Amino acid sequence: MTFTSLPFKDPSETVTVTFLFGSEILTGETITGTPTCTCTLLSGPAASEDANPSAVLNGACTVTGTNVMQSVTGGLDQNAYFLKCTAVLNSGRVLVRKASLPVSAS
Repeated sequence: MTFTSLPFKDPSETVTVTFLFGSEILTGETITGTPTCTCTLLSGPAASEDANPSAVLNGACTVTGTNVMQSVTGGLDQNAYFLKCTAVLNSGRVLVRKASLPVSAS
């Protein structure tokens, strides 16, 4: 599985993750509708495993040009989250970007 490793986020922070689709969008193509972003637990210590990783997503993702932005918040200390963003283009092509989001209070 290939994905981007994002910088560590503190559990108290709310930050925006940007998924870059521009390198694969061809001339005349645009992102249509509302892309979908999901969040699952990638790893974490058994004692503090997050039972509700989707709560890291802070609202719906938004499109700006060829980028999709997703606000993320919270998360449990020492857990890593797997973010997946799916965008449908006006040509019918579907593009997916994946990222890992490590959370640390230290």
